[in-house]
Amino acid sequence: MSASRTPVILGRVIAGAGFAAILAITLTPSPASAPLAARTPITCLVCGAHGAIDVTLNVLLFVPLGFGLRLAGTPPRRALALAVVTTLGVETLQLGLIPGRDASLSDPLTNTAGAFLGILAARHWRGWLLPGPARSLHLALVAAAAWLAVWIGTASLVVPSLPRTMYWGQWAPELAHLARFEGTVLRAQLEGRELPKGRIDESPRLRDDLLDGRLLLTATAVAAGPTERLAPIVSVFDENEQEILLLGQDETDLVFRFRTRASDVRLRTPAVTLAGVLADAAGDTLALTAELAGSRYRLRAASRRVAAEVELAPGPGWGWALLTPLEDYAIGTGHRLLTALWTAGLLLPVGYWAGRARRRAAPLAAGLAAILGLTAAPLLHGLPVSHWSEWLAAAVGLAVGRLAGRWGSGGREVDEPAPAVGRPHAAA
Repeated sequence: MSASRTPVILGRVIAGAGFAAILAITLTPSPASAPLAARTPITCLVCGAHGAIDVTLNVLLFVPLGFGLRLAGTPPRRALALAVVTTLGVETLQLGLIPGRDASLSDPLTNTAGAFLGILAARHWRGWLLPGPARSLHLALVAAAAWLAVWIGTASLVVPSLPRTMYWGQWAPELAHLARFEGTVLRAQLEGRELPKGRIDESPRLRDDLLDGRLLLTATAVAAGPTERLAPIVSVFDENEQEILLLGQDETDLVFRFRTRASDVRLRTPAVTLAGVLADAAGDTLALTAELAGSRYRLRAASRRVAAEVELAPGPGWGWALLTPLEDYAIGTGHRLLTALWTAGLLLPVGYWAGRARRRAAPLAAGLAAILGLTAAPLLHGLPVSHWSEWLAAAVGLAVGRLAGRWGSGGREVDEPAPAVGRPHAAA
């Protein structure tokens, strides 16, 4: 295969894989989401409580298609037109044939934007992947600053945020988007006071207490076996149907979530889980406790057969959890690996460009950004300093990226964007 044909073949592979991914992700039925999909207006742009996640993922989903088509030599306008036809076809199928999938105006707009970004990336990919030292230094500094901004922003999004509205207590409620807890709730207390089944008259004082840096929710319930999906045992919602907190059962796991600033920007509020603790609890009387103290979540379950506890500290490394498309995903003790991969993966390009820059300023700036992100970002928002595994992941991401950059810097360097990719035009 000639070198001139390599981008074309690669582009076709990327476009084909991107198209297959689009069909698999968008046309898979989701019957459990049917009630929520039915309530989604077709004209909405940022839809639902997690609309920002949908917008972000819809953009990213079509980037490979646009990139691959352009890399394969498809003219930009034709590549964009193919992306538009694809998204309109998907929306038509979702609207009439695929149960549980919602079609809205937001999807074709964000999908088209993603394809457009992919087309632009295909035009300039050499300038990003093979920059010369001067451009590499600039890219490394910009990427380091962006990484630090992401870490500071994420730290601000995992702290509690509660609306100034009227709150309502609920015991084993029946909600359209969640399963029903089939056990029996015997007692529930929030902040040392009985949690009513209905309007909480002292909602303003409760809000102040919850934002005071400490939360204590206890419940006594008789379990009834595994659930199919998340089922609230006790919860608090407000008058606008916004979830304030929820303690529930997801299959055999105990799950707790407490509203954070992520919900304010329509991202996902992180939930924490005590995995498998309810596996053999059918018929048992459970003493359940969910606590937020010292910026750490503690979740406990005790009965005559089981006693278990988990403690987790939120931090800026939880950014991946705010963006997960998985409904009712909860963070457990195994989250360290995902957090490490997120940390290392976002620092990898910083290290790569720093390695190609061939100047001491680049790795120093990258290292400083990593240190500030792992220490100052959480401390600014009253969170614990990042776990040692995140420090190790940051070091690995920067080191691997720098080695790749230094190894590849002997090849072709491009300080200016390369000409358009694809088949060369015939001479006039």
